[in-house]
Amino acid sequence: MSRSHDTGTLATETAALIMGRLSDKLPAMTRSIQELLAHERSEMAGDGELMALLYDAVQGNLEAFFPAIRHGIPIERIAPPTAALEHARRMAQRDTDVDELVRAYRLGHHSVLKLILDEVRAAKLDAELGLQVFEEIAAGSFAYIDQVSHQVVTAYQVERDRWLANRNQMRALRVREVLDGGDLDIDETTDLIRYPLRRVHLALIVWCAEHADGDELATMERFVAELAGVLGARERPLFVASDRTTGW
Repeated sequence: MSRSHDTGTLATETAALIMGRLSDKLPAMTRSIQELLAHERSEMAGDGELMALLYDAVQGNLEAFFPAIRHGIPIERIAPPTAALEHARRMAQRDTDVDELVRAYRLGHHSVLKLILDEVRAAKLDAELGLQVFEEIAAGSFAYIDQVSHQVVTAYQVERDRWLANRNQMRALRVREVLDGGDLDIDETTDLIRYPLRRVHLALIVWCAEHADGDELATMERFVAELAGVLGARERPLFVASDRTTGW
């Protein structure tokens, strides 16, 4: 490398070379991070299809971030990987807490930083240059994770709201059929609404004030679940939204 370059330019060019080397190891890195997440945050992997989607989400994020460092692409211009957004939606459909999604991104980011640091060390750079290179890549990675994690959480929340609305509509219809006293197959209805009907039941109406974040239904559902636990209920309670701030 030419010593006529200023330190900043040299660090940027070296960072691009480091990321180029890591790009050659992309499949192995992807598999390593996928397995780490599946082991440490089992909710992220689940069955075979979800495990494959997790792999694609990890790969998509690496394939989006690496070229940004190699070619100086501004992080704000990078669109979130389609597989990462779809994985977030699947998490919402499976009732996985959004915090699990955020923790997984933090864990994956930490793993990537370790792999980047190993590659910088393997390059045997001058100590000062190596530090500058790592700082430049790390800064870009933090900006990327901050941006993408916000976008996947948004995708999760939109899907969560849609999923809850659809599920509540179906549940409400079935519950009304039960309360109307029609000729129903109790066991079949139990399976459909995912709630054991052959029990003695306690009915509640709950309501809350509107929240700035629009999270009223989720708040009430959590409250009812906690109350059921305190009362010693063996199964998760059946929660049906009457409107945005009222639940049965």
